[in-house]
Amino acid sequence: MESVLVYGADEFFGLSFCEHLMEEDVNVDVVLAETNDETKQLFLDERLMWLARNEKFRLVEQHDITDYEQVFIQYTGVDLGKIQQPIVLFIYENQLIKEELKECAEQIQTIALPKMYGPWNVTEIDKKSLVDHFFVDDVAAQLANFTRRKKLSSIEFEKITTEQEAFAKIEEWKKQISTIFDNMN
Repeated sequence: MESVLVYGADEFFGLSFCEHLMEEDVNVDVVLAETNDETKQLFLDERLMWLARNEKFRLVEQHDITDYEQVFIQYTGVDLGKIQQPIVLFIYENQLIKEELKECAEQIQTIALPKMYGPWNVTEIDKKSLVDHFFVDDVAAQLANFTRRKKLSSIEFEKITTEQEAFAKIEEWKKQISTIFDNMN
């Protein structure tokens, strides 16, 4: 059974990615970045409650990097020079302009994440903007699926979930994590 380490799964995409890896029968250990943002911490605590119910999920602080078949990093400023395992770095399109990320992208496998929408920004995005955005769960599911088949370099994201289905799922997430979204409205 495959095991992976995910650095920086402290945003909605990273947590969704972990969830989909577990659905692919992958054991997932997660190292979270510390945050001083109370809303973000509340969100993390509530989302982790859901994920931690799965036996394939572990939150770790200390780890031996050699125990993992793959390491995924959602860019959080991790020192990539210390990691010898196969690495996949996830960065957002707007991070491609940072010099340190350009250097990393030349040395390790890097996936530029497309523009995404989910419960954190759905009220800020108008319907016209959704044309160039992908539903976060679609991106996470496709990456988890491609990861199992080791074909990340050939990934082209597809819109799978309709807007209507996405908004229904977002409403379900809001019910699960109601404390945060109640405070956002």
